[in-house]
Amino acid sequence: MSDALAKFTRGVPKSVIEEMKKEFKDNYDTNNDGTVSCAELAKLMDCPEEEAQKMIATVDVNCDGRMQFDELVLFMEGSTKADLYSSEEIQKMFEDLDKDGNGKISPEELSKGVREIYTKLIEGMATKLIQEADKDDDGHVNMEEFCDTLVEKLPVRKDRFLNEQLLECIKKDFKEKFDKNGDGSLTNAEMSELMNNRYSSYSDEEIKEMISRVDLNDDGRMQFSEFLLYVQNMSKDDIKNQFKAIDKDENGKISPEEMVSGIKEIYASMVDSEVAKLIKEADFDGDGCVDIWEFRRRLLLQLPFENFE
Repeated sequence: MSDALAKFTRGVPKSVIEEMKKEFKDNYDTNNDGTVSCAELAKLMDCPEEEAQKMIATVDVNCDGRMQFDELVLFMEGSTKADLYSSEEIQKMFEDLDKDGNGKISPEELSKGVREIYTKLIEGMATKLIQEADKDDDGHVNMEEFCDTLVEKLPVRKDRFLNEQLLECIKKDFKEKFDKNGDGSLTNAEMSELMNNRYSSYSDEEIKEMISRVDLNDDGRMQFSEFLLYVQNMSKDDIKNQFKAIDKDENGKISPEEMVSGIKEIYASMVDSEVAKLIKEADFDGDGCVDIWEFRRRLLLQLPFENFE
């Protein structure tokens, strides 16, 4: 739990926290992954997923699109992540973004500021990704590990981001509708059943070609990470090129330092595409900038000021 969240819950009795943890485990986190996804919250609250996503955003301290337990505490208390900060802390955050000190954050200042914020998160994020992908525990990520794990974790093309909500839907469809025998991959027959319907018809050779185009491990089947490539109209060559782009020294392994550099490049592209949206959502008076009131009411909820954990 972050220092700010720990301070917020300090007055809550231990018995209440334990009850909340049980509630979180039994009723909220239905897939037992330690977090509440947009789909899980929507089902629990009996509301559209778009509404659930807005609920999560108000308490999403680390901006991962999901609700951790400590964020659930905020949610159940009827608070938002903005409540974690004092007026002085909010003023300091605003001033850090307002580089020219004119009392308004311009799109250019926000773009620069968001880059600085994400730069602070990158090292922790890269370390976590390396740990999740590094199956042989050598501290690096090779091509096989990259394909197995990071295809799901990273936007492999800078113009294409799978948000958490969409990724959950794809996983659900893959497991419940496509992978009929439940072995974690799609065979030629399963792919044929998926693709052939009253609107289209594919030969066995065409189905084989579809699988071959994304078959990273050349086993003649489509794993989930390969299925992600398929639904994004990408090929195994695209992912190999992405690996090579991050593997700067071309030694066949991505080091922690290379991972940091690669994620910075990815998020630099994201910042450029997201800043205009953030300004538009926060800018109540329509002057193209964000003042301290607008920052407090809206923009503070969208930016990950806490350290990545």
